[in-house]
Amino acid sequence: MRKIMLLVMILTLCSAGNLFAGDYEQAIQFYKAEQYQKAVPLFQKEADKGNMKAQRKLAICYENGEGVAESQEKAVFWYTKAAEQGDSWAQDSLGSCYSSGRGCEKNHSTAFKWFKKAADQGDSWGLYHLGICYENGYGVEINNKTAFEFYSKAAAEGVRPAQLNLGYCYHEGVGVAKDPSKAVLWYRKAAEQGSSSAQCNLGNCYRDGEGVAKDLEKAVYWYTQAAEKGHAGAQLNLAFCYEHGQGVHKDQVRAAHLYTSAAEQGEAIAQYNLAVCYSRGQGIVKNMNDAIYWYSKSAEQGYAPAQYNLGICYVDGTGVAKSKKWATYWLQKAADQGDKDAERVLAGL
Repeated sequence: MRKIMLLVMILTLCSAGNLFAGDYEQAIQFYKAEQYQKAVPLFQKEADKGNMKAQRKLAICYENGEGVAESQEKAVFWYTKAAEQGDSWAQDSLGSCYSSGRGCEKNHSTAFKWFKKAADQGDSWGLYHLGICYENGYGVEINNKTAFEFYSKAAAEGVRPAQLNLGYCYHEGVGVAKDPSKAVLWYRKAAEQGSSSAQCNLGNCYRDGEGVAKDLEKAVYWYTQAAEKGHAGAQLNLAFCYEHGQGVHKDQVRAAHLYTSAAEQGEAIAQYNLAVCYSRGQGIVKNMNDAIYWYSKSAEQGYAPAQYNLGICYVDGTGVAKSKKWATYWLQKAADQGDKDAERVLAGL
């Protein structure tokens, strides 16, 4: 009789345990099916009981507005609950909140503390974020060597931005001796994962023959990959390739289109090049009003060639009314950056 009663008690306890696990697992199924409004109450129920994973998932729901009204403050609350129980994902996410001031007051020291807790558990994103902290002095003294070490660990775990940053470290000699071939290796790993910045950088390496044999066609390939993702630098570089027929057939219309895309994102050199296209009618209908507009945009960002050309426009009255005042203003801006032609024109005004 006692054995029967003991068996009943064991079965009852097992059933209760399965019920606890079942609520969370059911919530996960709802979440995966994007039935967030059904998932949230179950996550909430389990989070209130102290279920660490449920607390983390509930934080994610609040962060993204999935099944509940978005609330960064509530996301921080639940990330904190999970982080304090040792959830490395929550610790890294909480660090990101404090790093950006999302849902809490911005505090790099607190962010560093949580990133370190995550990294100490081997969390790959925690390792990457510690690298960011050490490189930029966020919550800790700048130490490029240590930043390099953390980027290396995160990159080996496949963290895409860490691979990009590690490539940059090797390329520029940040925290490690310059090694162009290793820069290419890590840029490629990040590029193959879809990083537009890495794709652009890899394109630059092929263009310049840094760490790899010079190959303009491969440069164009990687610029294209990044440009299609909207990377302004890649759009600028690809436009230059089309304008001059480097690694691809010359196509002035395509070049002007790409310059436009980059210029509209604020790329100063692209703005200048687009202005030149408008002033010459190169790949686009000639329009001096548009040329002046883009020269001005670029000049205002401090690009000396644009400042010079804009000054000349005011000297000659091309696209604008002649103005010695504005000609002097822009030519002086260019001269201050060492533009000898601007100095020469200024001397003759």
